[in-house]
Amino acid sequence: MFFKSKLFKFLLPVLAYLLFAFQWAYHYKLVWYANIPEETQYFRGSNMSSYMMYAWLLVVSFVLFIIFGIIYLVKNPVPVYISYILSGILFFSAYYVWHYSTIPKGWHNTGFLQFVNLVLFALSIFKLNR
Repeated sequence: MFFKSKLFKFLLPVLAYLLFAFQWAYHYKLVWYANIPEETQYFRGSNMSSYMMYAWLLVVSFVLFIIFGIIYLVKNPVPVYISYILSGILFFSAYYVWHYSTIPKGWHNTGFLQFVNLVLFALSIFKLNR
């Protein structure tokens, strides 16, 4: 019953975070190294600040999730507030992913990955509160 264990409830959101990090790095590689002039503007100048803000917010939420997730795994009777904190972090992370996916105009070719990522975050929130 690995799917009902606390470890699975912890690893599912980690998979969502890693999928988003892969997707962000893939877009960077695809646009920057392909030298597509109409899309490299998103990686230069003032346009990059909004993308970097989302990247940093996701990194901070990932670090907080790891810290509280380790507490969640170590404590035998898990306090309710730890589950709520983890769910809140996942909710805001899903919001960052959704908002990030709606900003770039030329990056809609990975809509399926965005959908899978948001589904992983939603499943993680429901599994943690059970």
